[in-house]
Amino acid sequence: MSRGWEQSLEDNNGCAIDIFGRASWTMNEKTGTKLMITGIGGPERAGNTDDYRYVLDVIFTTNVGDNLSLAVNGDIGYEQNGAIDGDDAWWYGVAGYVGYKVSDVISINARAEWFEDPDGARGLGTTGSVYEVTLGLDIHPLASNKNFATLRIRPEVRYDYSDDAFFNGGTKHDQWTAAVDAIFGF
Repeated sequence: MSRGWEQSLEDNNGCAIDIFGRASWTMNEKTGTKLMITGIGGPERAGNTDDYRYVLDVIFTTNVGDNLSLAVNGDIGYEQNGAIDGDDAWWYGVAGYVGYKVSDVISINARAEWFEDPDGARGLGTTGSVYEVTLGLDIHPLASNKNFATLRIRPEVRYDYSDDAFFNGGTKHDQWTAAVDAIFGF
């Protein structure tokens, strides 16, 4: 159980809980081939405990050799009365991931996604398709230092495209972004 999605410091719907569960199947230990299916459901919208949101998330991962990893992630969601017009809403998408380990210090990662929200339930500002591709690095600058081996720096460049012009205040169909994050596990 959890308190739900899109939460911050205050519960958005009076502490109504949702329920989730996951089933995992390791199909091949040697290649790391794994299938994970997660389901979640409960009231999620602010101030509303009557309408429920449900999401099914499916992830398939595998390694091809020692350096190449592949993954596919698909989602489908449904929400009672969640559409812009008040009807029930559906949304869905799929993402593909490729990672290539160059060395213990650097990996190259690529991702491509497609998302469709025909009922406008997810608040993107469009009911058309949205696509993105990302290319990035995963850098472990202190991989050989036992105290700081978990430090990761991840720069990336991303391109987004939408059927509808909703980038840049609704004037563009696409945009480029660049980002970097740092992660330290302990």
